[in-house]
Amino acid sequence: MKKLFLIPMLLACFLLGSCGSDDDNDSEISNEINGTWEVSNVYYEGDMNYGNLDYQFIGQSVSFDDYIFDFKEDGIFTSSGAYTVEFTMIMNGQEYTSEEAVPYSSVSGNYSIVDDKLYLETQSEEHEVEIIELSSNRMILNASGSAALTGGMEGTANVDVMEITLQKQ
Repeated sequence: MKKLFLIPMLLACFLLGSCGSDDDNDSEISNEINGTWEVSNVYYEGDMNYGNLDYQFIGQSVSFDDYIFDFKEDGIFTSSGAYTVEFTMIMNGQEYTSEEAVPYSSVSGNYSIVDDKLYLETQSEEHEVEIIELSSNRMILNASGSAALTGGMEGTANVDVMEITLQKQ
């Protein structure tokens, strides 16, 4: 169960290390997104193969430590903060639940918006995030993807759903 810690860490990297596109921003949506947003909920689910272990996982945030995204008018974003997640691993019909701290991380880069997609680009990563809802004070994003795991045993984590809810400050 020591490997339980890997998923929240992986997801923090996935969420805070972000996405990119060369297309022009949709100006109406860009105006709505400008400003500082505080993360109020993170939920994810997926499956993982690590060594010879196959299991499903579900994560639900339980608390936050100044977890914010700041989107500037010039297409630059910053993200920083930490959170705690209730993490459930389901393997062979058994559920194992623990509370895990996702450590503080700080990331910056460029963003653009095309239709209902938010593209975040850092020096090392690019990801596409779907904008599910965007109003003057609330934004819901959905991301998915896969990542290779290394370190001792190798494996793959597949995130099928990662829904992030943010409130404008």
